[in-house]
Amino acid sequence: MRQHSKKTPKIPLYIYLIFAILLGIIIFLLIFFQRINRALKPIQEGAGEQRFSTQSYFLGDCRYPFQKVITSTRDCYDGLYFEDYYYFISAGGLVRATPDFKEYNCFTVQNGLPTLNFTALDTFRNTLYISTLDRGLLSLKGDILTHYHFEKDEFNTLSALKGSPSGLLMGGDFNGYLIFDGQTFSLRLAESIKGIFSIDCNKEGEISFGTKSQGLIIVKSNNMVISVPIKYEGKDVPVNAVKYFQGIPFIATNQGIFKINRSDGAELVLKSFFCTGLEALEDKFFGYSYSGEIIEVMELRKASLGVPVNGAFSHNNELYYCTNEGIATIEHWKYRPKKQLSENYITSVSLNPKGLLIGTFEKGLNFLDPDGQFRADYYSERIRQINWIHYSPQNEVSYIATTDGLSQFKGEKEVGFWDAKEGIINNYISYLLSHQGVLYLATGGGLTIYDQGVFKNLYAFHGLVNNHVYTLAYHNEKLYIGTLGGISVYEKGNIVNNYTTSNTDMTVNWITALLFRDGVLWVGTYGGGLLKMEKEGQFTQLFKGDGNFEVNNNALYSDDRYLYVGTLDRGLLVADPESMRFKYYTDLLPSLNVTAVTGGPDNVYLGTDRGLLIIQKNYFKL
Repeated sequence: MRQHSKKTPKIPLYIYLIFAILLGIIIFLLIFFQRINRALKPIQEGAGEQRFSTQSYFLGDCRYPFQKVITSTRDCYDGLYFEDYYYFISAGGLVRATPDFKEYNCFTVQNGLPTLNFTALDTFRNTLYISTLDRGLLSLKGDILTHYHFEKDEFNTLSALKGSPSGLLMGGDFNGYLIFDGQTFSLRLAESIKGIFSIDCNKEGEISFGTKSQGLIIVKSNNMVISVPIKYEGKDVPVNAVKYFQGIPFIATNQGIFKINRSDGAELVLKSFFCTGLEALEDKFFGYSYSGEIIEVMELRKASLGVPVNGAFSHNNELYYCTNEGIATIEHWKYRPKKQLSENYITSVSLNPKGLLIGTFEKGLNFLDPDGQFRADYYSERIRQINWIHYSPQNEVSYIATTDGLSQFKGEKEVGFWDAKEGIINNYISYLLSHQGVLYLATGGGLTIYDQGVFKNLYAFHGLVNNHVYTLAYHNEKLYIGTLGGISVYEKGNIVNNYTTSNTDMTVNWITALLFRDGVLWVGTYGGGLLKMEKEGQFTQLFKGDGNFEVNNNALYSDDRYLYVGTLDRGLLVADPESMRFKYYTDLLPSLNVTAVTGGPDNVYLGTDRGLLIIQKNYFKL
């Protein structure tokens, strides 16, 4: 029997349309209320007391008479006027100057500062505060300096600081921000914000936080939080700085200057200006850039200081700019220090009979007397980014290994220059040594040997384990070649062995320093700490459990007592090769990044990214 199916009634098209509209409205409301819930969070989220320790002392004291700290205070970052003095932070220390800038003091680690890695300074309740990138917070009241060190180490990396009516505000590359009431530190917005690099507030108690990846975070006076994305052509833009002007937050970015409008949105007011900072002076508002360009935002009037501008502050109806050459106004230089190191980022230190030769990262060579007194400097486009300095007593020539070739100096005069045109395999020269009149050059493209006017090059084709060579050591007619991919051994014109993590107990392949001491090869690595090779091809990692640190390129020195190891972020490691007792020295360093180490009969010379230290050897005891 044939079955008849029942017809389904046809639903009109407009019913589908109504259903789709209702569904869209529901989804929109869900998203809207979710965003409102996220944006309007109470400020107390994540609040909690943070544990810290303090240490106080008189700033004027010379706390380390056994050392000499040599820095340049040219690079100034931030400043203010406080209790009859100008204070500004520089790469070379904390500077205090009289109102006419004629007299000043520079305070460094020798005076008790735990670091020179300063980031900002401001005042709160008649006290000067300084934030640091690696040692927490400092305060100065009168001449008493107090160091606040947090138990949770991530809070010791502070990049922003602002005194406000509600407390001292601090931010960094951690979740939330810290607030200090003069006695207790509390953490706020711990889950809502990360990576604060600028803070400002207005008179009504509103606070704005500039971040790298979350735009601008505004904390309203009623303790509600609003997140404002900063976008240019549809893409998120990192916030370089935030500053209130006439009660409104303005934002400095790489793409220009934004302001927050009444609907709490970001509005572009000046485009195509790489703005790194903002500062107000009464009814005028200024933006500045690292290139030295200054613009009055409302009037669009431009000026240029001709040198990089790092920060700005105002006092007594005058606007001061913190530059790489000191403190200046548009018309005059107020503070320009006497001749010092050309740069604090030191990459190599060489001791010769006439004194010290200091290589820097960007600003050439510095010639110092043996006691550290500045004598002269030398800079050219090709003599920068210096990796190593080797002094040859046979011909009294200093060989300067740079990223652009090899320069030769006699005294303070350049007498020669070699690069790939002469036969070096690669212009990037990391290191060199001489043995019986033969020069061995570690380069970014392999090994170059210079013997009696002839260049010979070796690279992977000849068996070298990796073409990027960082360091060399010579022993028993063998040349040990430290590379990015392990160690190669060169003997009688050939590569005879390659040592890597695949065929030895080496922890990593990236070799940064080599040194022979009493027949033992000491090996510095990037990420694997310090190794030693007592028998050919047999490696042991030192300081297991605490040994995975970075040894800086060729920052390895030995005397008849100790090994001295420059690390990337742990300071100076001093070790006894016999007993293997060791200690990290950090308190007396301007920075934990020790980039160069050498020594003489009485002193150890340490290069850092914050200056030079000369320390008496008898200070080190294990």
